[in-house]
Amino acid sequence: MKKIYLSAVMLLVMIIGNAQDRVDVALPKINKTTIGKLIAAKGWTQGSTGQWDYRTNKLDGDNFLYYELHDVMIGDSSYSIFIQKYTSGYYDYPNIQEGWHQTMAIKYFVFDTKELEKLKNPEADKTTSTSIPVLYRGDMPISATEFSVAKRIEEDLAKEILKNEKPIYDHLIIKIRPYKDTIRFVFKEASAYEVDKVQATDITNAYYEVPREKFSKLFKI
Repeated sequence: MKKIYLSAVMLLVMIIGNAQDRVDVALPKINKTTIGKLIAAKGWTQGSTGQWDYRTNKLDGDNFLYYELHDVMIGDSSYSIFIQKYTSGYYDYPNIQEGWHQTMAIKYFVFDTKELEKLKNPEADKTTSTSIPVLYRGDMPISATEFSVAKRIEEDLAKEILKNEKPIYDHLIIKIRPYKDTIRFVFKEASAYEVDKVQATDITNAYYEVPREKFSKLFKI
């Protein structure tokens, strides 16, 4: 009986010793202060007949409602997060492309803030292609009545961090061409296998364009 009692006591001690408190993992925290923002640009495209046309905030299948740049805290470290809010959607009948429903979505890229230094002092009338290694990336739909986009991103980013996996598209490619008093630009994403190919692509026939001072409100160049 004494042996049984001692065994029970030892088991209880082991259970208590191995027990751990339930502690929530701290979510990443996006700073509410917007470091950079762009809400409008002309998307210029030269067609097969050589004619130029533009659409506001749209370019070759890409579009945006805004671009934003923020600081984000992950643990004790600060990083930059580049956010693109854009329109997406789906068809009820995709084979015949009928019954279109427009939705909104968010895409984000987290990277070391020091990478932004690469964008400074681009050469005039020449395309500068900068590859920024991406630590975390996400792409998710949001509702039109979403109360806090930042909160949704923080939750999604926390999931990406816990996955501990390298994102497939692990490079953000920023192409900039200063021309007179404007900046022509394109943002692309690429996997490690595509970086060189994407960087080599010129933007002569398709690009967004804004006055230089407006682009500088997104990225300091």
